[in-house]
Amino acid sequence: MKKALISIIILIGAAVVYYLFFLLPAQTEHKLVMECRSLGEKIQKEIVPERGSALDPEFYYNPKLKKCFFCGGYVSDGMVARFIIDAYTNKEIIGSLKNLHKINDPTIAEAEMIDEKRFENKKQELFN
Repeated sequence: MKKALISIIILIGAAVVYYLFFLLPAQTEHKLVMECRSLGEKIQKEIVPERGSALDPEFYYNPKLKKCFFCGGYVSDGMVARFIIDAYTNKEIIGSLKNLHKINDPTIAEAEMIDEKRFENKKQELFN
């Protein structure tokens, strides 16, 4: 009888530990990911259509930073604009502009290349 009671207590304890440390955090993170996607879609609808043809958006909840990021952009007047926004604060983290027309000035072309690399590095940092 004593062994059965101890087994039941251990089983209940294991179930509580599983719920608190595995199941509950996974449900919470899933909820945050879905909320992030919803915020990103709202940003996409509000900001991008006003400016030009939309690029495919990306949404990412970063659990380490506890932040939701939206990466999007648009094409307008021969330019590609890309940006990453903190969806919780609606503040732009970083942006990038690229001219689609051939640029003969090497200084401008190099500046655009550096800007694009800086953007991609920041995106990698936030989205991983």
